[in-house]
Amino acid sequence: MHAPSAGTVQEAEGKVLDIDPEVEIAKLLSLGYARTFQGELIAKFFVNDRDQALRLRLEESGWVLNYKGGAAPEETEQVKIRPELETGVTVPENMEAILEAIGFEKVRTVTKTRTTFILENGAGEKIGHVEIDEYPGIPPLLEIESDTHDKVLAIGATLGFPPERIVSDTIRDLEKRYGVRLGTKE
Repeated sequence: MHAPSAGTVQEAEGKVLDIDPEVEIAKLLSLGYARTFQGELIAKFFVNDRDQALRLRLEESGWVLNYKGGAAPEETEQVKIRPELETGVTVPENMEAILEAIGFEKVRTVTKTRTTFILENGAGEKIGHVEIDEYPGIPPLLEIESDTHDKVLAIGATLGFPPERIVSDTIRDLEKRYGVRLGTKE
């Protein structure tokens, strides 16, 4: 998990589907990744009539409101690249009321189990961020996060995944791929 960031950050992420979590956990630990979080996440998704979306998620550090902007020009089928803004929220019920008052509608609540791994260099700088997500009803997946397309693919290669195994699926893409509804409709 991560603390809310200041300002706009570019996030690049790719997913590897249908993984064996135990195999991937062993691989990550053997490569020096540290397990920094394991637990349940609850995310509430809101949309408005301008096709904008926000996510209010309960993380280890507390509630976080997140906005992911539109696709960057360098986005590909393997890696999703979006500007991202987020901030901590102390009273989530009030934030939900504010979002609804300004025209956002809560469309779903999703619960998943997440295990987060971070790799740092000798100076304590994060050089790898990998998460294993387990949603009810679909096979486990591995998500690679970084700030560029090339870094996501490089981390994937280090983990033994060629570019063709990495996809940029959103939650809606996963639903279509597996023929399921993830989360509860509001």
